[in-house]
Amino acid sequence: MIYGVTYASRVALEYNIRNCEVVVRVVDTYTEELFVAGAVVVLIGTLSTAYGQTNFTVTSIEEWKRFIIKGNGIEAFGNTLQAIARDKESVHGGERQTQGITGSWLQAGGNATNAVATNLELAGALIDGQKLNVFGSGIQSFGAALEANATLVLMENDLEVLGYGASSIGALLDSIGTFFVLKGSEQRGNHILMIASWIQVIGAILVVVGLVGIQ
Repeated sequence: MIYGVTYASRVALEYNIRNCEVVVRVVDTYTEELFVAGAVVVLIGTLSTAYGQTNFTVTSIEEWKRFIIKGNGIEAFGNTLQAIARDKESVHGGERQTQGITGSWLQAGGNATNAVATNLELAGALIDGQKLNVFGSGIQSFGAALEANATLVLMENDLEVLGYGASSIGALLDSIGTFFVLKGSEQRGNHILMIASWIQVIGAILVVVGLVGIQ
């Protein structure tokens, strides 16, 4: 019986190792495609966030925030794909993109933080959630600024630079809007948040168009 369990565990382990090796080979082979896929995922996330924020601003119905949570989670996943792709590109002979890699991870962390923060708001911990949202959006803004600068330094296309720049501004406005809400100016803050969310959509579109244009 023990032998059977041990053998089954070894087979499962070998199977997982083989799967990991396949994933690594795919990532190594399709680095550029992975980066574009990450950008598309980020775009989908920004659309979900903007949709939820717009409807919440108009109706004040808390349930719309669920789209914001999902959107931030999707964005974090897309940022992670981009961070992995940037790192792999630098390992395989590309220029070292320390700023770009750091920026992607910061955006992933910022978006994940925002997802947790908005979930706290829905759970009733409004103040804690809003404070965390200010922090998360600030991290996002800094991360996008690093990506914009990295893209500019590497002399890649202008649309990408503009896209990351717009994303940075949008995330900064998101932080400012949440700060207004935190201080009691809910109407003004939510309108800033709505504008910020669509600026980030525009930024994500510019990045995708720029990347597809240089493939």
